[in-house]
Amino acid sequence: NNLGNAYSGQGKYDLAISSYQKALKLDLQNLRTLNNLGNAYSGQGKYDLAISSYQKALKLDPQNVYALNNLGDIYLGQGKYDLAISSYQKALKLDPQNVYALNNLGALYYIQEKYNLAISMYKKALKLNPRNVYALRGLKRIRVSQSNQ
Repeated sequence: NNLGNAYSGQGKYDLAISSYQKALKLDLQNLRTLNNLGNAYSGQGKYDLAISSYQKALKLDPQNVYALNNLGDIYLGQGKYDLAISSYQKALKLDPQNVYALNNLGALYYIQEKYNLAISMYKKALKLNPRNVYALRGLKRIRVSQSNQ
């Protein structure tokens, strides 16, 4: 898993995937490795394989917040907003202080021009971390968008 992370960090996704697959042969139920494998597939643009990896992790542990967030990211990137919202909301139900899911829901609602919902998500994220750059930028984007209407 560590070797795979090193390769993934260098953008060498083929080598990372190979390392993660070897690690999974030793421990098929390693949630971290399944998530990392999904991230490597995502880095290659192989989103169906990434989704499969995250879903395997969720089958083993339905409360795996990382897999839910990662799945939400894939769906968001694919424009499958309802599935993304569902994934992020499940993550928040399990971990209400998950700033990552709050930021991503804020961004998703912004894309959908649901500004009040986006503002709500960003404000919750800022309550948890007042220096949250993503939330601050998100709120600024909303103000600019609203002033242009």
